Amino acid sequence: MMLLEHLFDPYASFREIRRVLSPSGRAFVNLPLVTSIKNRTRLLFGKIPVTSVPYQRWQPEGHWDGFHLHYFSLESIRDLANYSGLKVTKVLPVGKFYQIKNIWPALLCDEISFELVHNNIQL
Repeated sequence: MMLLEHLFDPYASFREIRRVLSPSGRAFVNLPLVTSIKNRTRLLFGKIPVTSVPYQRWQPEGHWDGFHLHYFSLESIRDLANYSGLKVTKVLPVGKFYQIKNIWPALLCDEISFELVHNNIQL
């Protein structure tokens, strides 16, 4: 579920999801969001947003942000899906306070699950 932010080419990743997904199939993906209120507040105060492990652990653990190569917003996820011939049909908050997070997921969710289906457009 939490994989695509670690892969080099998100376009290739989404195209591969489309390729292996049956025409009536559904794929469920989970990604961290850089747009959460926590990350926006961190940026406001000059701190790096945290979508994986806290900044203080990066050097001692020998990796940068949990090996994340990409940050995502709901808009970027929808764009990647669209460019790849997929469509986001559901956006689901993750974790506690689900009902509240569902009001404004782009701002209130640190991570999001979403459902992808074929867009029925030939690429």
